[in-house]
Amino acid sequence: MSNTLHQEIFPDSAWLFALAHIPGIGNKTLLTLLRSFGSGQSIWQAALNTTQEFSGIRPAALAALRSHAHTLDPYALWKTFHASSPDIRIIGHADADFPALLREIPDAPVLLYIRGTYDWQTNRPMITIVGTRRPSTYGRQVVQDFARHLSQAGFVVISGLAFGIDSLAHQATLESDGLTLAVIGSGVDDASLSPQSHLTLAHRIISQGGALISELALGTKAALHTFPSRNRIMAGMSPATLVIEATDRGGTLITARLALEYNRDVLAIPGSLFSPSSLGCHRLIQRGAKLITCLEDILEEFPTLTPSTSQAQELLPVLSEREHSLLALLTHESLHIDQIIQQTKRSAHEITSDLTVLEMKGLAKNIGGMHYRRITNHS
Repeated sequence: MSNTLHQEIFPDSAWLFALAHIPGIGNKTLLTLLRSFGSGQSIWQAALNTTQEFSGIRPAALAALRSHAHTLDPYALWKTFHASSPDIRIIGHADADFPALLREIPDAPVLLYIRGTYDWQTNRPMITIVGTRRPSTYGRQVVQDFARHLSQAGFVVISGLAFGIDSLAHQATLESDGLTLAVIGSGVDDASLSPQSHLTLAHRIISQGGALISELALGTKAALHTFPSRNRIMAGMSPATLVIEATDRGGTLITARLALEYNRDVLAIPGSLFSPSSLGCHRLIQRGAKLITCLEDILEEFPTLTPSTSQAQELLPVLSEREHSLLALLTHESLHIDQIIQQTKRSAHEITSDLTVLEMKGLAKNIGGMHYRRITNHS
């Protein structure tokens, strides 16, 4: 096939797509080749040149590359893919639509499969939200409040479509008419999507202007090794990752560690001292993650997005009856937590949890030594 044929419908991502079909050419090898030769088409042309030297590729993979460059038809592959999957786009590492921050990470994906109508030229800020698959009642409330407030403040919310915090973040964003992107550890087609029980949620993400994102080819089922790879995309796509409830091991902390490696901000919500689900967040805070108790803490990282007064009024938090009664007890003079427990006759666990929620909602503040005071009027 002529390398100039069908240029208007044959972008460089099509060459990369064909290269990814060659046995032994995984993302790591393809990224090395791309950084050496500059484009997928240049890699293909180099493979056709028997005198061209290659580095960073195993001999067996190089032999397969040279062989398939003579026998594989990139245009036929590209045409067949789009005929069979018209609702799915493929964007390559150098494409204008490729997420700019993701391109910067050292192990960036070379190709992304995108299902959805999200406008990749938008200037809206992104934030990744991750957390445990088994959130507490407190964790559920936190993620719902933060996802709603962040989407209303103009953020695109990124998460992983998993059970627990991920799916709750997507749902709360959609309920606020916000945009959310789901990075998944399987192909983006219905048959492969994981978990299958979130298929309806995935369709809603697409229908409301968001997208499903994966580096995995259609038909690829989720497996243990696909989730850490998925996590690096979630960490790499946005300037900040917000962690809401995490144990001291598992995928959530992998995502946080990757975000730090990529020189991105890691934000963590504190939780109850008695909850194992908060241990991971507390460890992150000890290691330098920014402690987050309210939307304003996050907006400090994005000063150009400070909401207007009218927006701030819209973001006033809704309180439970228990939180209302606790807030009514607090004044602008501080109270020690022991005094609060004594006056309310409630358990230390309940009071600690509710005070943390009030802090998160910007209504109360721990001024040190477990002394709390009210900082915002709320009717």
